[in-house]
Amino acid sequence: MFKKNDSALLKEENSFFQKYNQSEVTDSHRVLCTPSTFAKDNLWYVQEVGTLKSLKPHTSQRENLNSYLFMIVLSGKGTFTYNGEISYLKTNDIVFVDCKKKYSHRSSSTDPWELIWVHFNGHHVENYYKLISKKVNSIIFNSSLSFDFKNILLQLIELASNENTISELLSSNFLNTLVTQALTIEKLDIKNNRIISSEKINQIKQYIDKNFQQKLALDNLAKEFYISKYYMTREFKKNYGITIHNYIVNKRITLAKELLRFTDKSIGEISQLCGIIDNSYFNKVFQKNESISPSEYRKKWIGTM
Repeated sequence: MFKKNDSALLKEENSFFQKYNQSEVTDSHRVLCTPSTFAKDNLWYVQEVGTLKSLKPHTSQRENLNSYLFMIVLSGKGTFTYNGEISYLKTNDIVFVDCKKKYSHRSSSTDPWELIWVHFNGHHVENYYKLISKKVNSIIFNSSLSFDFKNILLQLIELASNENTISELLSSNFLNTLVTQALTIEKLDIKNNRIISSEKINQIKQYIDKNFQQKLALDNLAKEFYISKYYMTREFKKNYGITIHNYIVNKRITLAKELLRFTDKSIGEISQLCGIIDNSYFNKVFQKNESISPSEYRKKWIGTM
């Protein structure tokens, strides 16, 4: 019953969302569980397990739940807000959170996601959760073991549909395996995540290089690249030794100096071309960076080599 090979499991996973009744906003399948007294006293137990395909963007929000959520993005994108911080999720991202804290999630409108998840609890789960959070340093991670995690959740869905002592014992074992694998993620996985993160930060830099003449807001940048704003700003500074804000300003000031020296465009026109709509603000930023006004800069540099 529980010895399906990987190809069979993958085939079953891919067919999930073809057989469920659709609601207005989601196509979902969930199994609610009421653990026995024995399970509550001795085991890790499933509270709810299921799958969801988003049909329309909607926000699901909860807090103060005595539960832990382990969720995998099977496909698509979306946002996950936890403890006030927004993270942008993509395919194969894994979320593991303590549901006592406020959290919410919302699917992308352009690339709706499909999720598989389990809510569970049990003795000492909290200690395991703290250990994983400390090691991974995030509620979100991406691992080469993601397929194994999916397989475990598929098994839990099947077991939850047949509540009895045997299924509770097996579910407890699967939950323990799920958390243990998350806890023992190889350093290589973490290193690969860092490489992927560096690549994404480089993509953000390239995006800024091409679009700095337009209005650029940190929130919009984070949304564009499905990444936490706080993580993005921290990693950008770590990679390039300068904040995103200052990098954008430097790009704009450099362009402004070129235009001041080699064109006869007005200060107002140059301000607009550099992505700064307010002329007085442009003068203020230029003065702060160059210790001289744009017009004074032009006078000093015109005719020099």
